[in-house]
Amino acid sequence: MRLRRALALPHVGAHGRCPAQLAHRFAPGIPAGLGFGPVFTGLGGPALTVSDTVGGWNAGRVTIEIAPSYRGPVLVRGHQLDGPRPLGFAALAASAAPFSELQIPPATHGSVGWRRDVIELEFAAAGCYGLQVDGDRFTEVIVVQAP
Repeated sequence: MRLRRALALPHVGAHGRCPAQLAHRFAPGIPAGLGFGPVFTGLGGPALTVSDTVGGWNAGRVTIEIAPSYRGPVLVRGHQLDGPRPLGFAALAASAAPFSELQIPPATHGSVGWRRDVIELEFAAAGCYGLQVDGDRFTEVIVVQAP
């Protein structure tokens, strides 16, 4: 199945209310995060926390948690919902421009348990941002507020 589907993010007007989701516990021993599964973002709350600023981009550290029940690949993309700005993805402490998407390969043969990737979501301005997470048989939208 194709991972690259059309972005289906909600639109929020320039002065509209951001429909950021509330964090919840989705598994014992895993920090609270956003999403309904099988992919979750470990933010601890509906707002990103700026951890760094590089090349005009603000970076917020995010953990991508993938449930053991899903072993396939994941594609994460996003965009500002209340404006025209892109959402970028980068490895921690990256100095280059962020990527427009994050690709996570399938689980390796013999691996068990949760898969985890720690990344930086990079945004140029405060606002409401949507992440679209696509897997083999699912699409999920996660909405966050960037300060």
